[in-house]
Amino acid sequence: MKELSSCLTAGVLVICLLTSAQAQDERGDMNLNGFPYEIADWVQLYSYLLGLETFSPEAIVQSDVNFDNRPVSMADNLFFLRILVGEAAPLHGQLYPVLFNPYDLLAGQFQKASPGDVVNFPIYFRNFQSAGALSFKVKFDPNQLSLVAVDTAATRVSFWTYDDSAHTEGIYDSVKTGDLNFAFDTGQLFLFAFCQSCTFDNLYSKVVSPGEGMILNLKFQISNSAPANTLLPIEFITEENLGHYNAYANTQDPSRLIIPSVFSAGVYTGLPQSGDVYTDGKLNVVDIVLLVNYIFKGFLPPNPNSLGDLDSDSDIDLADVMLLVNQIY
Repeated sequence: MKELSSCLTAGVLVICLLTSAQAQDERGDMNLNGFPYEIADWVQLYSYLLGLETFSPEAIVQSDVNFDNRPVSMADNLFFLRILVGEAAPLHGQLYPVLFNPYDLLAGQFQKASPGDVVNFPIYFRNFQSAGALSFKVKFDPNQLSLVAVDTAATRVSFWTYDDSAHTEGIYDSVKTGDLNFAFDTGQLFLFAFCQSCTFDNLYSKVVSPGEGMILNLKFQISNSAPANTLLPIEFITEENLGHYNAYANTQDPSRLIIPSVFSAGVYTGLPQSGDVYTDGKLNVVDIVLLVNYIFKGFLPPNPNSLGDLDSDSDIDLADVMLLVNQIY
């Protein structure tokens, strides 16, 4: 009551309201000017996601508007937009947990090629809820692999657009704008995707429906100096404290972030032998695990399929696993 009286005495009601909001731990003030949930705050959050903005520790805390302890995430981005357009009210400390479904999946698929080749590297996505936003980050050795193109044709996100005007001399080197946003750094690619054109109209008029299949095809140039019979990894990056890597936000509750299991892969510069599912030139327990994951958990099949079909019966099953176990041990 004393606090309220001092506010009224000062004649500045907004200061009183802000004090009350802060007491309830209201967030959304990324620019730290004392006024949460401004469009300017959302612009800063969006720019941070694309790597165009740096945040102080205080601003990072303010970005966790859905209170899931995953700051600066795309779920925060979408929930912030819902608040701006009046579809949702700010939260005051309520916790929305991050969801993890082991049957959701983000995966690369192993490829084989020779030094000097350009090779396709598809990214596979399986989701059981409609994805209103999607992101992942991969890293690779820039001395051995150069990203020369990002292809969205014939993918599950082909209806999402992006500006390709910054694509010069066969090299992607800057952020694109549109529904599909790519941020590039040396040996890294970050995708952040949602229907930007729907921002203040219908946030979820373009979503990735539940299903499975390729969401993006990355084209890599293999260095002429790449060693033969070697796996060149292309790996998903996980970030413990930030929620926007390797995840998606659904359309039923966009304040929640869903983290699918991830499966890294790479390009093998040789001809792998039967059973070498990991295509690293070795036969070991990793190949057994990958084969079992394919049979029982729906992971991607070996590429080519013959790597896992050890008994050559055109079917990958437990018999092939037993043959591989006997071959290794």
